[in-house]
Amino acid sequence: MDLVHAYFPGFFMMFLRISAVIFGVKILGTTMDSKWARLALALCISGILFAKNPSLLTYPTPIHMGLVAAREVVLGLFIGFCLQLILITLRLTGTLIGHEMGFSMAQVMDPTTGLNSPVMGRFFETLCFLFFLNVNGHHKIFEIMSQSFDDIPVGEPWNLAAMKDGLIYLVTQSIALSIRIASPVYAMLLLITTTLIVMSRAVPQVHLMDFSYALRILFAFLGMLWFIGIAGPYIYQIFDTFFTGAEEIVFQLGEL
Repeated sequence: MDLVHAYFPGFFMMFLRISAVIFGVKILGTTMDSKWARLALALCISGILFAKNPSLLTYPTPIHMGLVAAREVVLGLFIGFCLQLILITLRLTGTLIGHEMGFSMAQVMDPTTGLNSPVMGRFFETLCFLFFLNVNGHHKIFEIMSQSFDDIPVGEPWNLAAMKDGLIYLVTQSIALSIRIASPVYAMLLLITTTLIVMSRAVPQVHLMDFSYALRILFAFLGMLWFIGIAGPYIYQIFDTFFTGAEEIVFQLGEL
């Protein structure tokens, strides 16, 4: 019983951080029907990592323990958000392409959140998730969780300036990579739009509105079929950028 009282605070803090990471990343979904599965996963990972690095922590008052617990949750949510940017990048790519296709008003229910999301954004997010599983990205998430306890031990303070700088860097990279990946299909659709405008001026008798919308969608899907065939290295670059960035940020957070 004495061992339980001695080691429980450290295990509980580790469980809070890991739970925050898992709930921040779409590993098992984000709807309430999967919360018990995610809690069980967090409990199992916490047990494994606690056996690797047991922490003997004591707190003078419950208020002090609550503050440390809140800090661990914030740190876990931050790490989870950094990893979630992988899916957000591809969703933004699909949203940009879908807007130019004329699908800006088309929405589909996201089964993981229960909210409406753009059709093409959801398509690219699903594509990203398949690539993510293909390269065992979930294993990398577990490695980053383990590394976070090596660089930032449970209950230790961390560098807030590194959090701010890291967040700015990853969000900037997310926007830049999404635009870079969407640019080929987006440019092709802009070229088709320009061609249709010139045709409407040159041949006013042709009713372009009768087929221009379908033509843009057709060329957009042909462009995406071509894109999927060569997109592998670029999507892997997204994984490498955010995994490496998350590891570097976690390391810098522990540097006071």
